[in-house]
Amino acid sequence: GIAFDGTHIWVANEKNDGLSKIDMIRNVKLTDFAMRSSPWGIAFEGTHIWVTNNGSDSAIKIRKII
Repeated sequence: GIAFDGTHIWVANEKNDGLSKIDMIRNVKLTDFAMRSSPWGIAFEGTHIWVTNNGSDSAIKIRKII
């Protein structure tokens, strides 16, 4: 999954159980976040990043990290 928060691109990486934050202007990965249970879908609703997990049928709310 992929989402845009107005500043950054967020990518859910199911294969490595991670979440990546990418600087869209510089086209560089800023950081990786360890997740669990195969993150699959991702959305931004204005305040939080939401990640659905394919391996556990759950969703996680993450506060947007500037």
